[in-house]
Amino acid sequence: MESRNTSAEEGASEATPLPEGGVLTGFDINSRRVLAEAGEMRRLEAKSYFSTQGKPLDEMAIILSGTLAVSCQARGEIIELAELGPGEIVGEMSVIDPQNASAYVRVISDEAQLWVLSASQFGALVERDMTLGFQLLKAISIRLCKRIRRNSDTMLRTAEKNRNVFLDMDY
Repeated sequence: MESRNTSAEEGASEATPLPEGGVLTGFDINSRRVLAEAGEMRRLEAKSYFSTQGKPLDEMAIILSGTLAVSCQARGEIIELAELGPGEIVGEMSVIDPQNASAYVRVISDEAQLWVLSASQFGALVERDMTLGFQLLKAISIRLCKRIRRNSDTMLRTAEKNRNVFLDMDY
């Protein structure tokens, strides 16, 4: 199938655009409208899960309202990683690199409204509008880089703290 490189402004309908901000900062209104049509809105109740660690996941979501907690289980313990709110993205790795979910993502507010895009919808979006697909992929990549940097900083601080504890030990 031949890819077309079109503008998000071409054929943009009157669908309600996704809100500007967060991961969609810098996306024009027509691009946010096209994205809204490419995915689907999903409402999740309190305590429900968007993803379960170790289970298949083939979709990503942008949080439109509500708060979600990200955690993982390691050695029998649940480790809280982050709380995410409007404008943040979850599940983005699954549309780029299809693997099982690396974390639990659970609604901790009364409810959450998400815009959800499956891996196949992401692929169709890229085929239909390469420019918008690239813009979304770049926004996802920037968020992933920020998370990697934050996690690296956390690991370095933990290693330094552990090193200092070891050095302070009496023999």
